[in-house]
Amino acid sequence: MPRIFVFCSAENNLPEAYRRDARETGKLIGIRGHDFGYGGSNSGLMYDAAREAEACGAKLTGILPKMWKHFEKTEHRRLLSKDLRHRKLLYQMNADAFIALPGGFGTLDELFDTVVCRQHHIHQKPFAIVNTANFYGPLIKQIEHAYKEGFIDQKNKVKYKFVRTPLEAMNYIEKHLAKFKQD
Repeated sequence: MPRIFVFCSAENNLPEAYRRDARETGKLIGIRGHDFGYGGSNSGLMYDAAREAEACGAKLTGILPKMWKHFEKTEHRRLLSKDLRHRKLLYQMNADAFIALPGGFGTLDELFDTVVCRQHHIHQKPFAIVNTANFYGPLIKQIEHAYKEGFIDQKNKVKYKFVRTPLEAMNYIEKHLAKFKQD
């Protein structure tokens, strides 16, 4: 069963639009027969997405840095990483695909790390970024500016896909997972 890792915020008290898309992402992963990987947090969008995925049949895998293991009590599969850098390596080793939802510095770090690793052929796993409520609008503009100015080669546009909804993200991921199975 393919495992889709989801990057997103562990912050609470976020607007409902973000929480709704987190739950929808988890639901789609579960009902479409995939397993769910994430940062292992019991709060914020991570919690919303993970609980919905589990309720819809997905097996959960949380990856936590050892320094945070005392914060999270889980009954699902949990991997402990040495630190935050090792955590990203474990994400890549344990995922078949990635989805990023809105988040802060940690999510942005995971987002860029995933794209850079694809750029350098460390992995070629599909990656969709859900632009809920135009959260990533300013980032999209910055990336387009970097393309225009020649800082990023145009061939890298196929390394990720910005989408508007969790459904678009799942359709993109599943299309590319099917392609990888054929190759």
